[in-house]
Amino acid sequence: MKKLVFRFACFVSLFVALYLLSTIVIYYSPLQFLKTNIPNRKYKSAGFTARRLAEADTTRQVDVLILGSSLAYRNYDTRVFDSVGYKVFTLGTSSQKPSTTYILAKRYVNQMKPRLVILDVNPLLLLRDRPIDVVDILLNSSSSIYDLELIWRETSVMSINAFLLKSLGLTHSEIIEKKEQRNTINGDEYIKGGYVFTDTTNITNTFGLNKELIAQKPTNLQMRSLSCLIDYLETQNINFLLVQSPFNSSVLDFLHLDREKAIQMGENYFAHLGHYVDANNKLDFPKTSFRDVLHLNGKGAEQFSEFLLPIVKEQIGGE
Repeated sequence: MKKLVFRFACFVSLFVALYLLSTIVIYYSPLQFLKTNIPNRKYKSAGFTARRLAEADTTRQVDVLILGSSLAYRNYDTRVFDSVGYKVFTLGTSSQKPSTTYILAKRYVNQMKPRLVILDVNPLLLLRDRPIDVVDILLNSSSSIYDLELIWRETSVMSINAFLLKSLGLTHSEIIEKKEQRNTINGDEYIKGGYVFTDTTNITNTFGLNKELIAQKPTNLQMRSLSCLIDYLETQNINFLLVQSPFNSSVLDFLHLDREKAIQMGENYFAHLGHYVDANNKLDFPKTSFRDVLHLNGKGAEQFSEFLLPIVKEQIGGE
């Protein structure tokens, strides 16, 4: 029996060693076709994730904390809120789903102590469980106990590999490089407080969306995570708003989804959770206000933020 256990332990040890070795070799390999489940070492997030998370680590005492996907860091111009004395930080990351938002909230809410949390919500992010946002955060942040919770809550081969590479210290130099990258890249400008400004219009990118996606139902993980997130904020006595960003008519056309149905989807998924604001009930942005099919450009973000400003003032007070 002891010999069997010993052989099994040797086999497991050999397997783990070979797995780690192959993961490291593929990570450093220039051959992209090998990297189906291995992060790309040279990938730099278009959303300045490393810069934003490094700033988040040193940020304290904010008035408003914004959480959500790339809509959170592109659609909310923090300078509009700053102009009336509110300190705002947007902790949006690309493709951030409620399962990831929940972990980020637990990591940063007690540190930043916001008077108000804005949750940028989007029905499309409830429909798929993909590791893109988890890997993005793992490869662009300082090590934390919350890394384990990220991969435990949404386990995938890609996220486990990213965690292993980070734990071995192999992503450290890339994180430093991305933190120090220049403020303006490909027309995007990083603004202190997490906002990414661009004056570009009509970039053609459908972001992997397809007409079949709309027919899917929200996943159990995302709906459960959204409820956990709301419960956590209420337990911490943090005031919060759920906000749906403006639609681009181009994406509605692409998805064969009429405006009224899109608005109703948001109402069905989010209105019962708390104070819900859908900008699409109040505003109708032209295509010239959008960077691409999903995100506002600088002009649109400024207009959207000015629309939200009185609602924020009402929630947290201010003259």
